[in-house]
Amino acid sequence: MCSSDLWPTEDSAALERYLRGGGNVGLFLDLVVLEGRVAPSGLEGVARAAGIALPPAVTIEADEDHLMPSGTAAQFRADQWNEHELTRHLRGQSIVVELARPVVRAEGSETVPATLVQASARAWGETRIQALGRRAPARDAADLGGPVPLAMAGEVPGVRPRTPGAPAGRVVVVGTSLMLESGYFTPQARAAIGNAVFAEAVAGWL
Repeated sequence: MCSSDLWPTEDSAALERYLRGGGNVGLFLDLVVLEGRVAPSGLEGVARAAGIALPPAVTIEADEDHLMPSGTAAQFRADQWNEHELTRHLRGQSIVVELARPVVRAEGSETVPATLVQASARAWGETRIQALGRRAPARDAADLGGPVPLAMAGEVPGVRPRTPGAPAGRVVVVGTSLMLESGYFTPQARAAIGNAVFAEAVAGWL
């Protein structure tokens, strides 16, 4: 499920009921910027059910080896995969992400989600979105330190499967939907980057 707009309360509540009723949800959430600030997407409650939060920031990559030749510091390759059932075929591959929201463990949550992939140790979560178009990115005390998680997977505790043995209450949150653009699914793109493989792995785990 991709979203670049604010979700109505009743729709996000229906999605959370589906999740707690034995469903599984994948969220690819873009930045929602209002008046120069990152605004809530309306799906924070769904993510938090699995112990996941999205701070109001955008990921900036400072490692030149990970930047795209014609991109900006907010468009880069990510290749730091953590151990998880979902990532077992992604080792050695990189994905291209752009304008990605950091994805972190929700403060105070007893549920411990797993980080799937993260930016380099030199990356950070830039909180001053309104200034990005007027200056070169520079980390300050208000920003989130790296390495920045870009995607997490978690499971809502106590959810019963709809059919015996089926997965239930699984959630994957990715901080951008731009990585799902159709150009990444061509044979040529598949041979060079792992965006399509990652998207298919998310769908398969859910």
